[in-house]
Amino acid sequence: LLDKWIYFIKNASSLEMVPKEFTGNSALEQAFDSAQMYNWNREEMDVYDYIHLKAWDEINAIDTAVKKAEKRAKQEGLEQGLELGIEQEQRLSKKQRAQDKIEIAKNAISQGLEIQTIAAITGLSIEEIEKLS
Repeated sequence: LLDKWIYFIKNASSLEMVPKEFTGNSALEQAFDSAQMYNWNREEMDVYDYIHLKAWDEINAIDTAVKKAEKRAKQEGLEQGLELGIEQEQRLSKKQRAQDKIEIAKNAISQGLEIQTIAAITGLSIEEIEKLS
């Protein structure tokens, strides 16, 4: 392996292609590819740079799209969570108000108030109040 690296260092600038003996070693192959770039003319370098920049543009576009999608998903998730929380709070509040009315009615019954008065105060029906008493 050391001999191959020494050969590469001495001959890299004059080699047109990677010798068979060097295939299979990815580090040496990559070194040959890099060395060949130094022999490119201006037009070849411009094409390489253009292709390289386009590839990075595509990667950045994808990254931007992914970030926007993640942000949108988080926002939608927060909105849905808020809506669910409000709905749950409304259900609990409604249930609590109904329980409060029943407690008020029970206290009013124990104080001897008339059923019609209790119904007017609590909003419960006369039948519901009669069941409680």
